[in-house]
Amino acid sequence: MAILLRPPPQTSLMRRRSVNLGLLSLLTVWLIFSNRQTILSKGWGYPKCGNETFIAGLITTQNTPRTLDRLHHVCVALSERDSSYSWIGNTWIPPTGVPRFTPDDMRNVLQRENTLFVGDSTARQDYFTMYNLMNVIDNDDSRDITYEQLNHGINFNKGGRNDENCTLREDQLSTMLSVCRQIPRSNVTDNLPATTPTQPNHNATHKDPTGGSFDLTVNPEPHICFSSISDFVNESTVASHYSIVIYSLGIWEVVRPRDCRNSGLDSLSHSLSLLQEFSERTQTIIVWKTHGGSFMENEKQRNFTQSIQDVARKWFETHQPRNMILVDFGTQVVPRTYGNNRISGDVHAHFGADARTLSLQMIIDAIYKQKCEQLDQGSD
Repeated sequence: MAILLRPPPQTSLMRRRSVNLGLLSLLTVWLIFSNRQTILSKGWGYPKCGNETFIAGLITTQNTPRTLDRLHHVCVALSERDSSYSWIGNTWIPPTGVPRFTPDDMRNVLQRENTLFVGDSTARQDYFTMYNLMNVIDNDDSRDITYEQLNHGINFNKGGRNDENCTLREDQLSTMLSVCRQIPRSNVTDNLPATTPTQPNHNATHKDPTGGSFDLTVNPEPHICFSSISDFVNESTVASHYSIVIYSLGIWEVVRPRDCRNSGLDSLSHSLSLLQEFSERTQTIIVWKTHGGSFMENEKQRNFTQSIQDVARKWFETHQPRNMILVDFGTQVVPRTYGNNRISGDVHAHFGADARTLSLQMIIDAIYKQKCEQLDQGSD
């Protein structure tokens, strides 16, 4: 005898749940398709309030009271958002509320600034990766940026070779530079002042179709240590020309402490204090980036790397410097630093392009936030 199995009769509660789930599914599909242009166009949109578009923390419309009030709310949101990145394979995912910056975004942030990278070989590789990105035309080409493009020139002038003479800068400045470039002009026209409008010598010169200066100085010695910071702080040409200075160093303190004369954690705190005094005196934005550990670190070295990051975070929390920004790359890249998960570069101390783009994302986002806060304070 065949036995027929019938589903139990639906109750009214089950029917209502089914209808609700169906409506929820339709609502989800509608939301996806109604917002697909925002999702698909760049995918890395700018924060928007009404008809005003905020580009790298800058308002491109008039500073009306209503607009400034909206800017204040945007800046508050930026200051309160999560700062922890996550990973899927070797792809980093920004926290909620953090835009993923495109090449054109980077140009928007820096085009009216004179920017200097200072540090060791990690600074050099960050510098050239960012320069390569900013030279990508923001159209269909920017949707397929290859590793070959990202890695182009990352070891240029390695070891202090004189592969380039910075004739773009005045003599006194050119002697301290390893590389000098101009930032390509952005596709977006922005009529706002530079970060430090009260300092005319910080403003980028636009006599050509390019943006501001984009330069690099790497210590000509085989290493650069925390104790070397005082040399740059006392260099008057830095204050006279650059509005943003980005520091990337620390690996030598861990892997070759003797070369750094064991300057260590006390030297780090002292150097950060020197930079604070310098930034307040000159109104220069200082970006301090913590370094990621070397692939070959032993347990003692790994602990020291962690201590360097801890000291930097504690210093910023204690002093809260007005014109300095901490970019804690070393902490965010930990999941891809050691063992088989390492995003390896050309040598043990270097990271591959996937990790370097995170470093640049964090740097640009920090400057973006700083600009927003400065405009917000100026509107009070």
